[in-house]
Amino acid sequence: MSSSPSYEQVDLFGPALIEGKEEISQKAGERNAPRSGVQRLAMLELIAKRSRSGATDLELEQALRMKGSSQRPRRKELEQRSLIVKADAKRNGCTVWLVSDLGRLVLAQKPESIGLPEKRGDMGL
Repeated sequence: MSSSPSYEQVDLFGPALIEGKEEISQKAGERNAPRSGVQRLAMLELIAKRSRSGATDLELEQALRMKGSSQRPRRKELEQRSLIVKADAKRNGCTVWLVSDLGRLVLAQKPESIGLPEKRGDMGL
């Protein structure tokens, strides 16, 4: 069983952590890393802004104006990096995501907020 990453090991803007994927998928992940990083940061900020109430996948999709096919992988990457955790309770039958202690530390250390998008195009979709 692996341990959670430390603050120094978290790369919010690096390529996605893809296990068991072909080389072509790895290269695509590396090519899209900057946009994916911005999406991960926006998602982490939104979940943090909602504090104890957190956010579900659907709420994240709607608030960030992201398609589910883009939102869910970014959320999974945040979970893999131990920046978010599942809440004990569900909302409307959906899993609620909360920012972890490590996620709060990452947000506290970043230089400035990128803010939330005002339209779909802002998230590179």
